[in-house]
Amino acid sequence: AALLPASSWQQIMRSLGKHFGTDASLDAATAQRLEAQLVKGAGNPRRLQVDPTKPAPLRITEMRWFTREHREIPASRWSSPKVGSASRCEACHVNAAGGQFDDED
Repeated sequence: AALLPASSWQQIMRSLGKHFGTDASLDAATAQRLEAQLVKGAGNPRRLQVDPTKPAPLRITEMRWFTREHREIPASRWSSPKVGSASRCEACHVNAAGGQFDDED
């Protein structure tokens, strides 16, 4: 949750019926609980370098820190069959499932 600000999580949770082309709708009680947890654990917009004059980012891959951390990755790597897109962290970070994204990994 800390990788996006609260405003992003709120927007994402309120549009689950159209979640990046998929219906990810939840019952109201579950959606409320999940949104509360995401907002509680959300990252600080200032630390995340979120521009308050722009719409809330909806993808971690849109965050300044993400583009800065991955600036040396050529575009061809993102579209290779083994990776697919920047959203498939586990394609490059072997310990992503455990929350480890060290460059050495």
